[in-house]
Amino acid sequence: MTESMSARGGGGARIRLLALDLDGTLLDSEWKLSETNCDALDRCHRLGIEVAIVTGRRYSAARKLTTKLDFEHHLITNAGAMTSTRTDRGVRTCFWARELLAGFMRHVARFEGHTFFISDCSGREEIRCTRPNGQDPHVARYVSLNAESMMRLDSFEEGLDDVLQVAFMGTEARMNELETRIATFAGANEISCSGTRYPDRDFALVDAVRKDANKKNALEKLVRSLDIERAAVMAIGDNYADEEMLEYASYPIAMGNAPAAMRQRWPVTATNDEDGVARAVEALIPRKPQKQQ
Repeated sequence: MTESMSARGGGGARIRLLALDLDGTLLDSEWKLSETNCDALDRCHRLGIEVAIVTGRRYSAARKLTTKLDFEHHLITNAGAMTSTRTDRGVRTCFWARELLAGFMRHVARFEGHTFFISDCSGREEIRCTRPNGQDPHVARYVSLNAESMMRLDSFEEGLDDVLQVAFMGTEARMNELETRIATFAGANEISCSGTRYPDRDFALVDAVRKDANKKNALEKLVRSLDIERAAVMAIGDNYADEEMLEYASYPIAMGNAPAAMRQRWPVTATNDEDGVARAVEALIPRKPQKQQ
């Protein structure tokens, strides 16, 4: 934990909502939720603080990973395109417009083997793909892990309805090429793209959603719906896809495993394998309910 984070929390911050990323933040490097982090979030809930998990993962995958959180909380999934609660799926959804998605897919057609549609459907229609590039180890692993939720299409034109998120994955070089290509799309101002990088694994993810459906906008809508002021929002993240969310929060925290550029920009907690979320909560959120000013 950095001195700057401790100093910022020393005055007794009046936090009413805690937003945190999932992979690399709440979960450790084996994709597990530790008892320490779980207890820290449970304490937040008991203090009356809203907890929101904000992730690029699809709803069903995120829900499985957060089953240990046995209190009511919020789930912002699909890179911001869906907002749910622990008990209600799809309280708010933001789908791609069919014509916009069709045009977008024509523009990025040469990345077809790295492309997956994430829909609002359950079961085998939740993830849609055509011909995944099995030569790319990241694509091959994703297909293997998610086979039960995946439907193969002859063409993406067959699956343009109910799409929340277009997910791309591959090597860093390949995803850099993709982002350059996306920037030249005629409708680029109508979509929002976020990238996640793992240089040590030569792995990158790019998520494309509707312009108003990114993590930051989804969090802002949730905060307003709960009648909470931005000044009372704390956020924790570990990668570039979390930057807008951290910029929005009045109490932003970067994980110790975040890229150097993020650690230089914001207060830093410990890594995800050192219960960095719990340490940030301990530093910034008092153990007893705060008195109203």
